[in-house]
Amino acid sequence: MSDKKPWGKEAVKEAVLTAATELIAEHGFKAISIRDIALAANVNHGLITAYFGSKFELVKEVASRSIARIAQSSLANNATLQDIWLKGFDDYSVDIKTVVRILLDEPDVTIVDKMGDLIGGLVEWVKKEQAKHKLKRSIDPVFLLFAVASLFLGAHLLEPYLKNIIGLTDAAFQKYKQNMIEMLADEYFKSASLPR
Repeated sequence: MSDKKPWGKEAVKEAVLTAATELIAEHGFKAISIRDIALAANVNHGLITAYFGSKFELVKEVASRSIARIAQSSLANNATLQDIWLKGFDDYSVDIKTVVRILLDEPDVTIVDKMGDLIGGLVEWVKKEQAKHKLKRSIDPVFLLFAVASLFLGAHLLEPYLKNIIGLTDAAFQKYKQNMIEMLADEYFKSASLPR
């Protein structure tokens, strides 16, 4: 819960979106209420209804915001392979978990469409990297994204369970994650230039 009460419409909206993003990433949106979000954001729950309408409209805005942040990071003009595979997943892991939890709870068409826009942009990015000879030309961009999403999203979403079931420390989990990156580098990149 935030100690400081946000003041003004934009500050309230930002506090609500941030609180909702974190709560959805942790619990899924079906398990939380408007009152839970209001408490975490330190705002009156009536303001959430006034500014966002229904809980579902708030969830759609949370998804749009998270997707936009992921896209901004991933599709930046100077993005490198390391930015995409390492930094993007680390810096935006809460946004990624939030979008996945929303899609699992309620696969709304508008959210799926926005995800499609992001994936389409990433496919184009992969094609450009192939044209620059940074990625092997023989790799299907859609398959590459499928492989990366499967490995990394699975690792991020299941991290606490994997650590517990397999008995991994935080350091061991990070090492295995780095090994996944190196495996992808060896398989798909023209030269495995990621730091080891």
